Amino acid sequence: MKRYFRNQCCIISGESGAGKTESTKLIVQYLAAISGERSEQQIEKQILESNPILEGFGNAKTIRNDNSSRFGKYLEIIFNDAGAIEGARVEQYLLEKSRVCHQAKEERNYHIFYCMLAGITAEEKKHLGLQDANGYKFLIKGECMTCEGRDDAEDFKRIRSAMKILTFSDQQCYEIFKLLAAILHLGNVYFEGKTQNYLETSDVSKSENFNTAASLLEVKNSVLAKCLTHHSLMTKRERVTKPLDCEQASACRDAFVKAIYNKLFIWIVEKINDVVHKRISDSPKSQPHLSIGLLDIFGFENFQINRS
Repeated sequence: MKRYFRNQCCIISGESGAGKTESTKLIVQYLAAISGERSEQQIEKQILESNPILEGFGNAKTIRNDNSSRFGKYLEIIFNDAGAIEGARVEQYLLEKSRVCHQAKEERNYHIFYCMLAGITAEEKKHLGLQDANGYKFLIKGECMTCEGRDDAEDFKRIRSAMKILTFSDQQCYEIFKLLAAILHLGNVYFEGKTQNYLETSDVSKSENFNTAASLLEVKNSVLAKCLTHHSLMTKRERVTKPLDCEQASACRDAFVKAIYNKLFIWIVEKINDVVHKRISDSPKSQPHLSIGLLDIFGFENFQINRS
């Protein structure tokens, strides 16, 4: 980069569990080290501390890897003409949204759910209406609640510390936990139709988990219940609404929580970029910048028998 004044990129690929994510972290640490005293230490620290956050919300235990990246990440580290780190930018893509609702046997949901339940205070648990992880359907489908070699409570402390360094406010952190808690509560909502297998809003709104989720999402119970039990279609002349059966309502619920988690993940990445990329955005356009990009891509898996 410094010799030819050209941007560089390193693509890290390989089998799942080969160490791609760890290699990416080591490369980032190396680049921070060789930039030395020329770089501002705060920006280096912020770039390094983005890792625990992104791993917490975007990584999960799979059969072959206890810390598998379930999204693609492109990290661009930006240098000035003196070789000092000026900032960075993260791009994410292809987050595995289905994991929020379904996990294969011996796999877990995203780390952050288990970390939150293990690490928040008793008072926070009470406010969010939470219990232990084994009480939530979205967390037990893989029949794997713990991960050998990982301490969820300690990981939660690390994530909270990293969020503080990246200027997440206490209120923003609490709003994130409210969304995560709402997802868990919605996962415990079940649907039972009474008339012709179709649902009424009253069938859902009787559920304590549903009412807690609506409260955390700050929406009216009746509005949320109708969204989950009815489908609206806008024609040229009018809006047509029809009730859903139990299977359709469950699919609607799953699509809803996946959309919430995806939007949350996108917002977190944007928040990180607001911090680590702001100096570049504010600097004069005439000031030259070069970059080294690191692409940490999904691991490929090679099973004797491939299953859907």
